[in-house]
Amino acid sequence: MSPAAARLFRLLALHPGPDVSAAGAAALAALPPRRARSLLGELAAVHLVTEPAPGRYGFHDLLRAHAGDLLAEHHTEAERQVARDRLFRHSVERAHAAGALLDPSGDVPALPPEPPDTRAVPFADDSAAPAGIRTPCSATATR
Repeated sequence: MSPAAARLFRLLALHPGPDVSAAGAAALAALPPRRARSLLGELAAVHLVTEPAPGRYGFHDLLRAHAGDLLAEHHTEAERQVARDRLFRHSVERAHAAGALLDPSGDVPALPPEPPDTRAVPFADDSAAPAGIRTPCSATATR
């Protein structure tokens, strides 16, 4: 299996549903849809994913758990969060497109702009979290 297919296999563990579209997989991995379909085909050829419905891909729960273990081993939490953010944005855009199609009157609100990269920096460890979330008011109150 190619390194790109192995990466996609790991990232698929982040998808919360029983199966994912090729477009959703492309969003997770930041790939063009055609490339994602090719990699999904590669994964299907080695029986790591199945195609339960045309264009939908899933895997057995044990393979999902294995992909999750590999994901934690090979990708940082920041990388995993970026992939989740891409998938979430893809889902919002698909829902917006569906709403526009189902309500042709044009009353569908505009899609919000993609937010700037404002992800918080992760805490170094558990002991850093309480200090990192202290607000000016709570810091004053503890004096």
